[in-house]
Formats: sequence, structure tokens, C-alpha cells
Amino acid sequence: MYKVLPPLRDPEHIEALREGVKDGTIDSIVSDHRPEDVEHKRVEFAQAAFGAIGLETSFAVANTALKGRLSLRRLVERFSHGPRKVLGLPVQHIAEGSPVEITLFDPEVQWVCTAEDIISRSKNSPFIGQPLTGCPLGVVRDGQRVLSPALQEQLG
Repeated sequence: MYKVLPPLRDPEHIEALREGVKDGTIDSIVSDHRPEDVEHKRVEFAQAAFGAIGLETSFAVANTALKGRLSLRRLVERFSHGPRKVLGLPVQHIAEGSPVEITLFDPEVQWVCTAEDIISRSKNSPFIGQPLTGCPLGVVRDGQRVLSPALQEQLG
């Protein structure tokens, strides 16, 4: 689960990344969502495929790593406006009658990521078993909604 490209980094590199996000040097955060099937991940490290899922944990991982260093507003901007700016896409706004694509999340909830929390068919994540702060609750897109297992359970 830990074989990714670029590789996971040591504490000094992680701190430099935190500072870069905080000071605006890094103004865009995206997930390198690279699912792999279990047969390509549960082998010796040298033979394992590179990749991990990231869409469902990227916000929680960044929120946990940057807690107390960056406002929630700036963190959301790094995920939403930053990538659009890099790609030259217009910023989207929520308006009555317009198509919408939004992610619902609770930035304060603390949870431990489990394979059962992952909606993706692939479960290869180095963050399974890790405590995180900030939980995605679901996605709404063009009137369709996909809710997290935790939120589905709460709503019945």
C-alpha cells in the first residue's frame, strides 16, 4: 500500500510541503488517484505496482497535516480553485438552476480510515488505519448523490 510515485517522504520533506502550502508557494492540491487491484499490491515491495487511491482521503489527509497552520477556507481553495487556475478553467459558483458538483464534508470530525469507509472498488490506501481529521460525507453532482457509508448509516 505504501509504494507510490513519487514516493512517500521523510519528515523534513513533509514539513517543507506544509510550509509551501501555508505560504502559497503551493497553491493547488490534487489527488493522484491511482487505484490498483489487490493482486498488484500484496506482493513483495519491489514487484508491487505504484499507486494508491486518494480521492476519498485527500482532503482529510491534508486537513490533518495542516491543522492549525492553514485556515479551512485556504485549504478548500487549494483543492477547488487552485487546480482550476492551473488548468485555465473558470471558477464554478453555486447558483439556482445551475448544474452543481460539490463535496459535502465535516472538517472537524475525527475518524480512523478503514477499508469499509472507502467507496471505490479498489482499497489500496496507505491511510487505512490512520487517524484523520475531516471526513467526506458525500458528493452531489447534477442531482445525483453518493453518500459515505457513515452518512448513509446516519440517514438510514
